[in-house]
Amino acid sequence: MNQQTRLKLFTTSPTSSYGLADFNTSKKAPPTNRTIDTDVTMDDYTQAVQTLIKLADMHCGGSSAAAQLLLNLYNGWNYHTNLIDLCSIDDIYLSAAITAILGRVKLSREPHEVISDGDRIFNQLHDDWPELHIRNRYQNG
Repeated sequence: MNQQTRLKLFTTSPTSSYGLADFNTSKKAPPTNRTIDTDVTMDDYTQAVQTLIKLADMHCGGSSAAAQLLLNLYNGWNYHTNLIDLCSIDDIYLSAAITAILGRVKLSREPHEVISDGDRIFNQLHDDWPELHIRNRYQNG
């Protein structure tokens, strides 16, 4: 595929202020179009997964966000990602998170399949983060 795949994002222009009432009128200008690059290679995906695994293993502020995203990409039935938690990671890790999502979607490969010793690493993630499993996640809420 020579031409890059593009994902269109529709946003309002910086000068408009849409409210709920604005959806019922055609007097406003249409949203502007923006595109983002959605091309991802297997190497990109592998590097993104490895980067997020390192963050998850640090057990710091953004580790939970990295772990839940990786586990969600690995097993979406048992792990869910709270996208707001991605606000706790810096731009390097956010870029890795977006690349990992694109890799999972575009390449149709689970993250444990694109790294060496992936089964063991993801089993360890599962063991290290039991609170992220849906069985445990909503117990105290």
